[in-house]
Amino acid sequence: MMDMGILKKYIGIGCMIVVSCCLAASCNYLENSETVSLLTKVDKPVNNKQQATVTNFEFTKDYRFLDISLKLNEGIDVELSDTVSVRTQLHQLVGFTRNTLGEDRLPPVIYDIHNVAKDEVAASNIKIMMLVDLSLSQDLVDREREAVKQARTILAPNQLYVAFMQGGQVSESYALTDYIISNYFISESSSSNYLYHSVLTKLVEMTDSTSLFADAEHKGLIVLSGGKTYDNDRPIDPRHFSVQQRLTELIPALNQRNISVYSALFSASAKQSTISELSLNDGNRPVIDAQQELGVLRLICNQTNGAFLSLFDWKTICEDFMSDHKIDYDDYHITLLMPDGKVFRGNLTSVDIDFIDKQTGNKIVTSHLDYSAGNVFYPIVIGGKSLSELLFRGLLVAFCLMLVVWIALQLVLPWLRYQMFLRKHVIRYAGPQMSKDGLMLAESCYLCKGQFELGDEVVTKCRHTMHKECWDENGYQCPEHGRNCRHGSHYYNSKNMFDSRNATFYLQWILAGMIAGWLAWMFFLLRMHLYDNSLLTHIMLFIFGIQAGSPEADQFIADYAVHMDYQPAFGFFVSFFITLCLSLLSLRGIRWTTRIIDALIRAFIAGVLGCLSFAINCILAVIIGIKTNSVVLDCIPWILMTAIIMYSVTCHTRVRTRPLWLFIACLSGVISMYIWTLVFQIAVDFRLFLLLSFLLTSVVLAVCIAFEAPKSEHYFLQASGAIKPIEIALYKWLRSNPSAVITMGQSVDCSIHLSWDISSNVAPVHAELFLRRSTLYIKALEKGVILNGKELEAGDSDSLSHGSHFIIGNTTFTYVEKDL
Repeated sequence: MMDMGILKKYIGIGCMIVVSCCLAASCNYLENSETVSLLTKVDKPVNNKQQATVTNFEFTKDYRFLDISLKLNEGIDVELSDTVSVRTQLHQLVGFTRNTLGEDRLPPVIYDIHNVAKDEVAASNIKIMMLVDLSLSQDLVDREREAVKQARTILAPNQLYVAFMQGGQVSESYALTDYIISNYFISESSSSNYLYHSVLTKLVEMTDSTSLFADAEHKGLIVLSGGKTYDNDRPIDPRHFSVQQRLTELIPALNQRNISVYSALFSASAKQSTISELSLNDGNRPVIDAQQELGVLRLICNQTNGAFLSLFDWKTICEDFMSDHKIDYDDYHITLLMPDGKVFRGNLTSVDIDFIDKQTGNKIVTSHLDYSAGNVFYPIVIGGKSLSELLFRGLLVAFCLMLVVWIALQLVLPWLRYQMFLRKHVIRYAGPQMSKDGLMLAESCYLCKGQFELGDEVVTKCRHTMHKECWDENGYQCPEHGRNCRHGSHYYNSKNMFDSRNATFYLQWILAGMIAGWLAWMFFLLRMHLYDNSLLTHIMLFIFGIQAGSPEADQFIADYAVHMDYQPAFGFFVSFFITLCLSLLSLRGIRWTTRIIDALIRAFIAGVLGCLSFAINCILAVIIGIKTNSVVLDCIPWILMTAIIMYSVTCHTRVRTRPLWLFIACLSGVISMYIWTLVFQIAVDFRLFLLLSFLLTSVVLAVCIAFEAPKSEHYFLQASGAIKPIEIALYKWLRSNPSAVITMGQSVDCSIHLSWDISSNVAPVHAELFLRRSTLYIKALEKGVILNGKELEAGDSDSLSHGSHFIIGNTTFTYVEKDL
């Protein structure tokens, strides 16, 4: 059981880090509030009129394409999808935060630029007539031509018509074609036109059920004129007042047929008025007191939900018309294609898309978007391998790494240490009075008592000098190693390099950690497609008061899906498998069936608590509003999960843990997940790097736990009761011969002769001890063996664990495993 001192330290460390995480996450929230901002980058100032606003963005299901919706700001009237005259330029940065953004070496490419407004309008039953005044000077007529061309960027050829006012006549209605644009816009400035007559003629045509406008659901008339209807205070048109009267009488019919009228003045003195200079009528429509003689035209614009403008502004007219008829659209959809090998790991991604005039090189429009996708716990790989192929590759990677570790710790490192042992402690005997490191060497072998001959290999590892052959035959140690000699041991079976006792102590722990990491990674990948996040989702929606199934709920789930889908599963599988594999090593001295059941119980409890740790972190991240990675915030579940694993593995075992190893294990876990995010371009599937993170996390945890575990298995029996307390070293028998049987009884032939117990009824051979699969067992040969308060029947055997005690006669034996 973990003592209260260590528990208090854990709690103290956890509280400090939780507080610091909350403070850092609060700062991170301020920064992440900018993450979803769609403003233009500060270091690229542009005219606000040139800026396009990103209204929405969405990935396809396979994350191959990113669709961005753009809304052009007022005053932008360029056809951005015109590749002949417009060039696009994309610049993408990636980083943890805005201050750490760096070049993305695998940026997307612009796959398509789609004029959504044009398609939306084309799908709507709309027809618009533009009435052009040819009585103006040629420069003003050219401006009218440009105005008509702006309308053409959205309206289809069968939706846009044009007619020309010239003198007292108005032309028929033409579908707008390139030929019309090139040849019909010719000034006739020597004549004046009958403005009201022309407007009336076209409105009557638009109300006619047999005209080409009859099938249109929404109709609009846009009047482009100089606004001149009087000459020397006299109307130019003799029928001026009667035409005005007919126009006012036509207003109800216009409204009935859903016809809106717009008027814009074209003159050398006309200036664009600001909204503050416009007077608002009852319908909140902007109108201009331009000239008194246009009062009726202004009235018609007002009464038909149109607008009377001092200067033509197609964007204003178009948005006003679409709003009146409830046609909602974004101007453009831009589709970005992600290249193969592109990986999203939850990093902040900043995209700038600029549209540049090919002739002048000037920037026409710019747009900016910040987004993040994926997560360090579940990276999204574009064009990645199939799950089955990925799992197979992961198996090969894990096997190769474990093979390298086994070769290093079973063969290479022990051999190197043995060579150092030979170089430092094995010398050739050169004769009497020989010394080493200031100490005189004996002239005879401590074990065989034979005199050293010149040239003999002599082991000087301790003060009990021996022949090298005697050292090897005695199990690579001196006879007194243990209680009387602390240093006289260096086991290395040079005749069998695969002897498991050659291996470094940490080999079994490291291999167990690697197996745990691979299993956790494999099950995590398999399970993430089946993980049911409905419970966590409902908890989130309940906390935020969002109705399940509502559009707000769908948007909420889309924003935080990565948190709710993968992190709890990550916490469960990492905690479960690491606890399971390492518990099998920490639980020594008990039957394998009992050990496995105990380890499974510990692993399940640790898995559930690990899952809850990351679930709590997900809820905290959503409450704070963090959609991207947050290293500081992720420390919270790592601390909780690491403490849970270490406590679950070591509870009620001989292994102890310290806060230092908890800190190291937690730190390595966070680093293992985030170190790969520094690599923005990789040559292999990033999910294989995720396997390395699992392996690193598991191995560090295993080493931190193993550091406090007993480094050697030296078995002792502590005897008391009928004898003065003594300690009997069992390992001396078992090291030289692991299959040996240690007998106990009154017979002098017994390994442990109970000669001191003469008053009790102890049989000549009363019990025996033997080693099976690294576990020491006791077998009762006669009645009277009481193990942990329970008497064993003759012939029964049971395992001994550290601290187990048994009684034979009047002597109590306590089984102890400890390091020397």
